[in-house]
Amino acid sequence: MTDTNLFFLPGTTVVRRDVHAGRVWTAMPQRVVADTGDVLTLAYWPGIESLAPTSWITSTRTGDQALREHGLAELAAGTWTLDRYQWTGTTLLSHFLNGEWFSVHCFQDAATGDPSGVPAGSCGVVQAA
Repeated sequence: MTDTNLFFLPGTTVVRRDVHAGRVWTAMPQRVVADTGDVLTLAYWPGIESLAPTSWITSTRTGDQALREHGLAELAAGTWTLDRYQWTGTTLLSHFLNGEWFSVHCFQDAATGDPSGVPAGSCGVVQAA
């Protein structure tokens, strides 16, 4: 999805980046499912390696909610560090609407295909890999 009427082809790998205060907060390679020019749909699944804040990585591995909350403080202060993270447990289908400040993410349990939690929304930047 671009402003120049060029579309990402299905099967193309793109990198979705969350950027805060001019710094990359996450970087996730994802596969293009569809790009209509109005909606870009991307897929993500277990085993894909990305970059994520170290506090978030540790909190997901340990279940430490305080560390997860500390990661939000790091985000606000601009003091986070990134490390490699391998996605596990869920598949993800993301929908990015052209011109909107939000996106919609639908998580499914990778083993069963059952919905996993509540769809989440976020802001991010997508570019070809």
